[in-house]
Amino acid sequence: MGERDSDEEECAEDGELEYSITFGTRRSDYPNSEDEAEDANTSNAADSAAAAARGAFRIDNVIPVGDYHAKEPVIFLIGWSGCLDKHLAKYSLMYRAAGVTSIRHIPRLSSGGGWFITPADMTRVGHDVTRFLEILTDLDLHENPVFFHVFSNLGMAFYSQVAATLLHSPHGLDVRGAIFDSCPSQPRLSVMINYVMVQAEIEGHSLLRLVLRIITALFCAFSLPVASVLLGYTSIPTLASSPRLEPWPTLYLYSKADVLIPSRDVETSIKGRRARNLSAVSKMFPDSAHVAHLRKYPEEYTSECVAFLSKCLHPQTI
Repeated sequence: MGERDSDEEECAEDGELEYSITFGTRRSDYPNSEDEAEDANTSNAADSAAAAARGAFRIDNVIPVGDYHAKEPVIFLIGWSGCLDKHLAKYSLMYRAAGVTSIRHIPRLSSGGGWFITPADMTRVGHDVTRFLEILTDLDLHENPVFFHVFSNLGMAFYSQVAATLLHSPHGLDVRGAIFDSCPSQPRLSVMINYVMVQAEIEGHSLLRLVLRIITALFCAFSLPVASVLLGYTSIPTLASSPRLEPWPTLYLYSKADVLIPSRDVETSIKGRRARNLSAVSKMFPDSAHVAHLRKYPEEYTSECVAFLSKCLHPQTI
């Protein structure tokens, strides 16, 4: 692969798989002014995260690329339902300031756009996972330390398939850890209803349309067990809540105020890993909304993520 600038950003599309890349900033290339942060064309939350990395974490906590490894770390950012690339780009800025290359992807697990996944969907997801992992080879990053940062049930469901693939065939990757933001939940009816209501509020649905969507959700929820047996259907929460058996360390970031993903479900996943003697550290935010911890607590969130990556590059500190 040819020479590249540290902050170069690329977008690519391979069939149905779309992704974007932001390369990490070397320590010597740190932006030194707020004007440079504004040039990144990001929101206030992203600027605050970058400012935290430039300031409090610049000397001690920012991963010094080249000090720990000859190759910079790479992190996959896997988005949530309704997420846009510009939303994930805020997290790319945070990691860019820490010298970490980020690859962003928003999965489409269900052909119908909902929670339920057909066997045909699973076949396509398997193809997407294969192409997803091949991105590293395409970019000549397959020998770099690899991390995952996944959001909500959609991101976790896709990551679950990635992790299952890597457990079966490691692809020669050096996976160092995974961060779970606002996930996972159990496949419970209350989660589905809350999801429908939040989506209706975001999309501005009328009361009648909201009622119809709730009725549809109830019908699908009660019919899923039969559809699973007869047709091989599954659901996004079912995939997201599968046992976390991967050997690399994990960091759970969640909130008591999350109306979509109950904190008790996240804590169940944490306890499940610890019961298997697998590394699981966590940070609970008191009042941030679903996938909004960076916006509410930019410095604290950045600190947790950067410190976790740094520790994973030094396994003896985990």
